[in-house]
Amino acid sequence: MVDVTNQVGRDINLAISHEWLFAPLQFISGLGPRKAAHLQQWLVRSGCTISNRREFVTLHQLGQKVYDNAVSFLRVQLSSRSGKQFRDLLDDTRIHPESYILAEELVNVVYDGNDALECIWYRSGYLERLDIEAYARSKQLEDKMQTLYDKERINTGFSGPDEEPSVNVLFHLLTGLTDDAICEGRIVQATVYSVCPIRASCNTELGLRVRFGKQTFQIMEGVLKN
Repeated sequence: MVDVTNQVGRDINLAISHEWLFAPLQFISGLGPRKAAHLQQWLVRSGCTISNRREFVTLHQLGQKVYDNAVSFLRVQLSSRSGKQFRDLLDDTRIHPESYILAEELVNVVYDGNDALECIWYRSGYLERLDIEAYARSKQLEDKMQTLYDKERINTGFSGPDEEPSVNVLFHLLTGLTDDAICEGRIVQATVYSVCPIRASCNTELGLRVRFGKQTFQIMEGVLKN
């Protein structure tokens, strides 16, 4: 739950309107059950929406250290993006405020226009065109290389929370297996428990139940013969 909650973030203003949405707040990194309950209490008591992330400190008594640890996952979505300032839009991403300046610079490098952020917002693939190493050298940002390469904070940070997860992400969420545990070409031990003319079923050492169709057996037979 911690990983999933932090990957998506928590829309605080939506939770204020629908209190049951506060439930995952305890899984936000840097909060935990006690701090999450305290923050929820202050937000519900105020009855007002959050205008920007800094209000967690100035209005809702979130300590600076807790703020620094948790703010990337506390999203502040305003009712309308049109006419909002750059930083208002970034408050609805998983990008940490300390990287806002860097994010703005990256956006302006890959897209030249007044609506650069909104363009990148819906087409985050633009950032893939940027040569990170060349950009870092030109800006003397070698010490920021880790931040620049951190796609979760920069590139993925612009991706909306409602986007459909990729096949690989779904596989990881459903099985808990990483790329290190299973990959194409790896030999995995399995126990066959059912065979019929069109398919065979088996249990693997990874805890996955797998079915092989007739075509798969034909391919495997050809590989073994070669």
